[in-house]
Amino acid sequence: MDEDVLFEEAEHSDQSSTSIEVVTERQPTGHSDLQDVPQIDGQGIYDFEIDNMEEKPWEKPGADITDYFNYGFNEHTWKKYCAAQREFVKGMGSAGKKSRGEKHARRREDRERYGAKGDRKGRAKEEHAYDEKDAEMRRDERARRSRGKRSGGRDKRHNPAAQNRSCAKLCRNYPHAQKVSPMRILITSDNHLGYKERDPVLSMDSFTTFEEVLCIANARNVDLIIQGGDLFHENRPSRFTLAQAISCIKKYTFGNRDLSLCCNRRLNYEDPNINVAIPIIAIHGNHDDPTGAFSTSALDILSSFNLINYLGQTQNVDFIEIEPLVFNGEVALYLLGNVRDRRLYRTFLQKKVSFLRPEGCHYNILVVHQNRVPHSAKDYLPHEFIPSWFDLVVYGHEHESLVLNLKDFVLLQPGSTVRTSLAENESFDKFVYIFDSVPRSIERVELQTVRPFLMRTLELDMGDVETYLREQVEVMLSLLEKEEGIKRRHVDEKSQSVHERRIREMLECMNRAPLVRIRGKLKTQGLVNNHKFGLSFDGRVANTGDMLKLTRERTRRPREVHRNTVSEKTEFLDIVRSHLNFKALSEERFAGAISDFIAKDDKNSFSQLFSTTIEHIVERLWDKGTDDLEKRIIEIKNEVNACEEAAGNFSDVIDDRCAFTNML
Repeated sequence: MDEDVLFEEAEHSDQSSTSIEVVTERQPTGHSDLQDVPQIDGQGIYDFEIDNMEEKPWEKPGADITDYFNYGFNEHTWKKYCAAQREFVKGMGSAGKKSRGEKHARRREDRERYGAKGDRKGRAKEEHAYDEKDAEMRRDERARRSRGKRSGGRDKRHNPAAQNRSCAKLCRNYPHAQKVSPMRILITSDNHLGYKERDPVLSMDSFTTFEEVLCIANARNVDLIIQGGDLFHENRPSRFTLAQAISCIKKYTFGNRDLSLCCNRRLNYEDPNINVAIPIIAIHGNHDDPTGAFSTSALDILSSFNLINYLGQTQNVDFIEIEPLVFNGEVALYLLGNVRDRRLYRTFLQKKVSFLRPEGCHYNILVVHQNRVPHSAKDYLPHEFIPSWFDLVVYGHEHESLVLNLKDFVLLQPGSTVRTSLAENESFDKFVYIFDSVPRSIERVELQTVRPFLMRTLELDMGDVETYLREQVEVMLSLLEKEEGIKRRHVDEKSQSVHERRIREMLECMNRAPLVRIRGKLKTQGLVNNHKFGLSFDGRVANTGDMLKLTRERTRRPREVHRNTVSEKTEFLDIVRSHLNFKALSEERFAGAISDFIAKDDKNSFSQLFSTTIEHIVERLWDKGTDDLEKRIIEIKNEVNACEEAAGNFSDVIDDRCAFTNML
């Protein structure tokens, strides 16, 4: 490989660590300073950090490529430096007759650099070292290409051993990671920006707590923020929600700060047009997943402006291959966005999920957004499916915050930052977690701006039920007022930094009326008007309209007790079967398309379902070599036309859209 090819590879690489200073072309003057190295092919050949350094340790006797990398330069900059030295040596040999003063200056410099008697020998040894490093790089490149040709794309894709070999050099681009600074990562999930944005009391809760999360990231001086899915509550967030999210991200993650991160992929902090102080890496959840004909998510909008790094997308659910982000050569981050739980369960069960493992990584982190608790036989991701060589597994989607020390790894469930339901799993405190690589530790930080939630279950068997309920609510509110006073004093005592003072200001401006939910079973014949009951606590309780959830015990007949309960989803599929005769389409996928059409307002869900189904069926028929292919395709087209007609008249089949949404 000659110098031109070498520079072509370096110029087209996207892993350049810093901006390049363009220098004007000039002839060598007899000095060995890199500032006198000429420009090659109109492109600057060294970084401005090299120019500004008075002492270059990699030029001392006995120095090698490791000393060069220890100062933050990558492999491609080393190639440029080697080529520059060769060009400089050639220029010195062809420059013609030099003056006597220049010769004496050259010899004096050689004696200072290589010793009194080793000027020529030392310079020749240095040039030989450059050639040896380049030859080693070329050998590695040829070996990599030959392995790729021998293995082939298809065999390599389905061979985990070949995948590990192909990913073995992910960390080798950054050998200076031997002397890296400790890495600190803030982990959060399920922020649900835009939740209840039309509610006069709860509209700003999600944005206030998200701002506190970013304040904590600044106060703790973290290097990276990992967002584990469901950044937005709606699949198509409103303009107000997008504006608030962009404003918070720009306010707290942009700024002038020296980042010590080094990654094998280009992230937003390497964009020369913006100053990113804390990069955010996010995956999609089940609320903000990609939809539509072009499979676009709301996170793509933020990523297109380099506000966040949106990763973890999956093109083929039947075979998933995850390549990690490698930070500083020692922390490998694997990301997987939300996939339908049943399909992901099947893919893991068939062992078609592969993780590329780089060499030299000491800590492996996996981030997913799936059900951890089994809601049915296959609608979750068991932690037993995850390889044991992971050190930390982050589960998004579950709203309860907890940490489990399992046998093989630590399971971290950050939980949500806003209460999206009045259920028992939302009654606990909310936290974010900070991971330190040196020493390895996970710190839990409580969020102060989360709206309080009071929940109590009562047995209601007295006469005056409404009076008893009012007394219980008053007791709960009085206890909460005492706890809030203690918390407020604690926040005031530790409000030292700018960000902690900002959190105190948010608490002072926030309406801290709590959420209240009382559950109970009525054993008497009395009735309680929920709306009228809540009006008496207006201004003191945030959810005055649904404070009570009361049920009445009723004795079932023996026939009803032993009758098997049929799920609402199965009842819906029975309704669909009565109108359509499925032969080619999957009933579950058809139900999922209807769910996306109603819940996410995805008008292209049916057309996307039909196109993917036709492609899948044609591939199967082609593999089997069916003789009556044309006849079968005609039957499929007739079925698709019938489904499209049924989808067009969907409003006639189902009258109550809201009830159907809850049913799904």
